[in-house]
Amino acid sequence: SENRLYCTTDHGVVCRVDLQTGLVARFAGSGGLRGPAEDGMRATDAPLAPHGLAVARDGALLLCDGVHFVVWRIDAARGILERTAGNGSVGAAEGIGDGGPARRASLLANHVATDALGTVFVDDKGTDYHRVRRVDPESSQIETIALDNGQRLVPGKLATSAALQEQPAMSVDGQFYARSGHQVLGWTLEDPVMRVVAGSGSEVDS
Repeated sequence: SENRLYCTTDHGVVCRVDLQTGLVARFAGSGGLRGPAEDGMRATDAPLAPHGLAVARDGALLLCDGVHFVVWRIDAARGILERTAGNGSVGAAEGIGDGGPARRASLLANHVATDALGTVFVDDKGTDYHRVRRVDPESSQIETIALDNGQRLVPGKLATSAALQEQPAMSVDGQFYARSGHQVLGWTLEDPVMRVVAGSGSEVDS
């Protein structure tokens, strides 16, 4: 997968670029937005609205679909859709499905990331909530690990009690970063307490 580059087009298509040969091929998306997209379907036949993309440890592509409200997993060799998370609807904040199977959860996935262990992280921005959610690679259960509850990010507090006013940065080693005013805060899954990693917290006139 290190010799492949994935990119989206304005027509709902994901292209795969072979960095060794320079050849470009359509990898996913039919180019339209009408019609069903289902498990077991060829990715090139499916109408998709790709948002975030990420490459899993086995080379599969993870894709946030803004039309069907799911995160798809597409095997790099077979090119077949497999639903990783999302039940096809955007639910209210109280009924999004935390603690259960990721495939039964309501979500509106904007961005996706994955780590070396296969954990999937989803930036989920629904109609009345905004949170980062984690899909366990063994149980396939989903949980919220950071959320927007209307409060501002505060150093020293847990990420699950913090507001996410914009998309956080997520690294492959499980590190998260988010901006709060004139500071950047960071936390990890193992240590979910937010700490200042950059910025004094006050605006300085130049």
